[in-house]
Amino acid sequence: MYFDTQQLSYLTGPEWGPHPDHALRRLRQAVKAGHREVVGSLDLLQELIAAIPRAGKKSQRMMDLFFKLVGHRLLLPLSERHAKEAMGGGLLSEDDRYLSRDVRRDVRRLAQNGRDVFEFAEALFREKIAFLEGEKTVQQQMHDRLIGAGATKQAWLMRDWIADVNIDDWVRDIADAGRRDRVGDHVTVRPDQVPSASAFVAIRLARLARTMGEGRKIQDSDLADAHHVACGPYIDVFVTDDKELRNTLELVRDRLSFESMSSPEFFAALP
Repeated sequence: MYFDTQQLSYLTGPEWGPHPDHALRRLRQAVKAGHREVVGSLDLLQELIAAIPRAGKKSQRMMDLFFKLVGHRLLLPLSERHAKEAMGGGLLSEDDRYLSRDVRRDVRRLAQNGRDVFEFAEALFREKIAFLEGEKTVQQQMHDRLIGAGATKQAWLMRDWIADVNIDDWVRDIADAGRRDRVGDHVTVRPDQVPSASAFVAIRLARLARTMGEGRKIQDSDLADAHHVACGPYIDVFVTDDKELRNTLELVRDRLSFESMSSPEFFAALP
């Protein structure tokens, strides 16, 4: 299972009210007993670091909880995961999908270094601003292309488009890049052999259908959300109460291998 930042915030503070029925205690017991496994990512850790300037001590509690729940299950970054999937021809084994012990130790040390953390948070903020501007440019280009093709107003709903679009065609470009970089020209990499990239592309296209097709606001968290969803091939449940993200996931539910749940649904199912 995979929690978004909001879940870690709920579990470490009373600002929005605690989860019912001693959720954190039950979650820790389930993890300790081996009934549940929590998977983490560097992208989720980046969001926790970015929260430090505004959340202070609470962000440290969130980070401590993150490392306790995740343990050794800290996934490789998407680019490295994709390259290994391309070379191996599919999902990575337990031994290959996570960061090494030495790298995890270095990551934790850097995440808890005050000066480095604040410098990183500022860099991440600049990255989000650049992403927002780039996303607006992409949407304008798509707008001009549709208008040039004589698209009608009805085309802007785009739900039929996202239902019919061949995501594999979009993934092939990424798969080909992975082949050139790491695999070799003589090897063909199919889209189903790079599941992380496929999940990433699916949610990005679904987000495009929501923002450009239905007039939803572009959010600076969209890119981070896409990276979270790209972890999907290595989890069974993604727990989030972000309604916009859940609605976006619904557009490509049949393209994703995991189930998304709200926190009340998830914690009601805990032992």
